[in-house]
Amino acid sequence: MLLLIMRKKPFQKVIKNLLISITMILIFSHWLSFGQYSAALGNLISGLDKVDTRKSDKQSFEEAIGSFCDAMSSINIEWSFNANESLFLYYICNYVKKTNNFKKQWFKENPANSYIKFEEDNEWRQINTLTRNLPDFYKDTEEYTKKLFDKIIWSYVSIYQAAIYWYVKDPNKSDFTEYFSIKYFSFGNDFINICANDKPYSYPKTCKKIKDYFYWARNLINTNDDNILNDENIFKEYQTSSCLSNKNNLIPCWLYWWGMEKFVWLIYNELMFYSIFVEYYSYLLQNKSHFKNRNEKSFDKQIINNQNRVSELYDNIQTSKEAIQISIKMLKELQYTFPIHIWFLMYSEDIYKFNWSIVKLLTPIDVLQHTFRNVQKKD
Repeated sequence: MLLLIMRKKPFQKVIKNLLISITMILIFSHWLSFGQYSAALGNLISGLDKVDTRKSDKQSFEEAIGSFCDAMSSINIEWSFNANESLFLYYICNYVKKTNNFKKQWFKENPANSYIKFEEDNEWRQINTLTRNLPDFYKDTEEYTKKLFDKIIWSYVSIYQAAIYWYVKDPNKSDFTEYFSIKYFSFGNDFINICANDKPYSYPKTCKKIKDYFYWARNLINTNDDNILNDENIFKEYQTSSCLSNKNNLIPCWLYWWGMEKFVWLIYNELMFYSIFVEYYSYLLQNKSHFKNRNEKSFDKQIINNQNRVSELYDNIQTSKEAIQISIKMLKELQYTFPIHIWFLMYSEDIYKFNWSIVKLLTPIDVLQHTFRNVQKKD
């Protein structure tokens, strides 16, 4: 029955449903201009028409992806959603050589300033760590988009989490514990330097714990195979950028300067374009039965194949959304509670030192008290 309905489903209704779905995503931000909105929708709809039975499957795929990239390139909402700031879009569109629409020099194949990590192989060639383990985009689009998106997001999360523990690759930050102390334990013109050795107070146990967190965060970035971002290059750009005025390179500012609110924008910038792609590509699969089914002659089998692909796309994006919500919640809690946790360690250390001082004082007092009580006793 389902197959019969899908055979008779009018193309006008398909277009209407696509318009509704894409519109709901595109108006996620009320700053999207009417011109951007119209251009995006026009290119997305034209992508459906470019899937032609007379062309090879790969040609249709490339033209559909090209239309998608043309549509997305018109979306530029300065401080929130921006196609030029999306790594996901860059690598999707790079497949059809649409890099002219996304001129981000920091995403390209130059290890010296790329935001992506590069590693040397056995022949001393520089290998892009993001793309080396991804499946073929055309042959396994569902798995490719999922892995691409997840690797990008979890790398952002890793860098932001490490920054909460005060780890950044900043050669000028020789003593990160002092920066942390100034940030959270200042009073008047002075501050409690947790790791100071030349002060009347000292917190050696707390200092050691802070350094443990810092070194753990360093390992999270440097030894984590899932982190595909070059945090050193990103931080260098952050140091040379003015986050108040620079609208062309927002990723460093979203990661290092504006705090949790803008970090969430960074995550949802990637999620928005991933969501639009899933909607767009799903409609192609649902309403162009021959798409990706050139070797399958049975119409019913074509429908089933594409429905399975659509289900996988939606399952993947739903899993990613749930994971993102959990990660953001955990990062918020960590960011708010970490300084409190350090304060509690300092407080506990003070209590310990006070108790130890009392113990050392009580022993002679106890001896003295015993002597005074027996002062008139004869030996």
